[in-house]
Amino acid sequence: LIRSSKYNDSQFFHIKEHGGAVYMEDGSFTMTGGMIMDCYAKKGGAIYIKKGAMTVTPPSFKMSGGEIAKCYSETDGGAVYLEDGTVEVSGSAKIRSCYTGANGKGGAICINKTGTLSPSFTMTGGEISKNVAVSLGGAVHLEGGSVTISNGTISGNLVENGNGGAISINSGSFLMDISEGNGATIFANSAISQTDN
Repeated sequence: LIRSSKYNDSQFFHIKEHGGAVYMEDGSFTMTGGMIMDCYAKKGGAIYIKKGAMTVTPPSFKMSGGEIAKCYSETDGGAVYLEDGTVEVSGSAKIRSCYTGANGKGGAICINKTGTLSPSFTMTGGEISKNVAVSLGGAVHLEGGSVTISNGTISGNLVENGNGGAISINSGSFLMDISEGNGATIFANSAISQTDN
């Protein structure tokens, strides 16, 4: 259990700014159980994974169990922020009740593209629910790349003043597999514009 963690070490820029619980450059972070809760950062409320300058293999975050809950990012990625890599959610994983601050993207997950590597989000199980972003992607926001969902549930997520109550993709592709044997469910997500009457 990691709880009530926040950036607070002024000696190290990355700790101060990114990843309320975990900051990582390159490599693969796998979460199969446990809980990360009540964490806070300027970017990546719980987890921040960055591509290194000499990276050839994209970094990745794989979550097949455990829970990330009630984490907050001042900007992007209420729970997870990842650059130029892949995020996979499967099994019994849960990401819930995370949120972003002003103009934030990806209430649960934000995957950003900064170079030539193509990022991706894949969901084959688990649950992403009750997360809030201010501008884009109540659950997931992806800058370029691909989203593939074949199982799992995305529900009750919200964008307060923008688009993509569940998922927003800027210049990429989306595939939802509804073939027999797959049970992907996306429901009760909302996108609100403050200019709506």
